[in-house]
Amino acid sequence: MNDFSSTIVLDLGSHNIRAGLLNDILPRFIIPSVFPSNSQKFSIEDDIPLNCTPDFAISNGEVLNRERMTYLFASIFDHLFPSDQPEPTELHFVMNNPPYPTKSYMTYIGQIAFELMEADSIILRPSAYFSQIQFSLPDSICIDIGHDITHVVA
Repeated sequence: MNDFSSTIVLDLGSHNIRAGLLNDILPRFIIPSVFPSNSQKFSIEDDIPLNCTPDFAISNGEVLNRERMTYLFASIFDHLFPSDQPEPTELHFVMNNPPYPTKSYMTYIGQIAFELMEADSIILRPSAYFSQIQFSLPDSICIDIGHDITHVVA
């Protein structure tokens, strides 16, 4: 068996959820947070019908539909590590976190990472931090102006 370590990078946004592996140049998945109401297992590969009643998995940094989010996490994992290939022996998560995460949100993210995905570690940082390091600008200020919160990372 080949031992290998892998790091999944997730950006959980109210509009889109972006996911990929640490060594990817671009996200492998850009998944809308919106999905047809009462269709928690709506495929991440399908287009959302125009005539559906929309529902959101996450909004304003808070998970609104845990069943849908759990399905999304599992789908992303299954696409990154297909069943006909070995799973990583070490799995790490790097994720953005909302400005003021609730205890419920943090508990849920921990359960997803450590129980469902069996991750070895998780790193949570503000989105502005990821923008700053993406361009290798350690001596900079990054301002992320969001819907209702502004992050400043220096």
